Amino acid sequence: MPWRHATVTATVPLDRLGAELAQAGFRRSARTPTADTWGIGDGATLRIHASAAEASDLEDTMVREYATLLTNVAATAEGTAVRVTVPAALPAVWWWRHRASAAPVEDSPEIEDIIELVVRHPDLAKEVSQLPDELRRVVSAVAQRIATDDGCTWVIARALPDARYTPDVVNGVVDRFCRLAQL
Repeated sequence: MPWRHATVTATVPLDRLGAELAQAGFRRSARTPTADTWGIGDGATLRIHASAAEASDLEDTMVREYATLLTNVAATAEGTAVRVTVPAALPAVWWWRHRASAAPVEDSPEIEDIIELVVRHPDLAKEVSQLPDELRRVVSAVAQRIATDDGCTWVIARALPDARYTPDVVNGVVDRFCRLAQL
């Protein structure tokens, strides 16, 4: 199944990518100070976040640099190699994307992504504990913020179908966030 939406972090300035994307048939549909959204064909979108060099916040810069450094290589069927940020770093990456969007927690797809990662990745706590200290502290702080946010249980219930019918599911997810917050 072909991809429909992708979110990536640029390793070069966003302005440098524009001409190449336009030449490849993409069209810019939105631009913010930290991200561009490009579309192609029948609704496929590519959201490109600014490189670390373009970030103004020191924590954002650190997270973006680690997201670029801590990667695994995945090969596509067409033979293209793609570098994918390790799962343990993703809560920090998605948190700075959430912060940049200025959306409330209840309306944030990035928060839902963090919740789904925490639920679906059983070794996440072990992997987070092995991150460099400064990034581990950011992931821990993100987990703390989510676990203590008033809208957290509602977002978990919305993000996970089973949670709507079984309150213990929500409590179990909150417990996972609490464990991550202690790392």
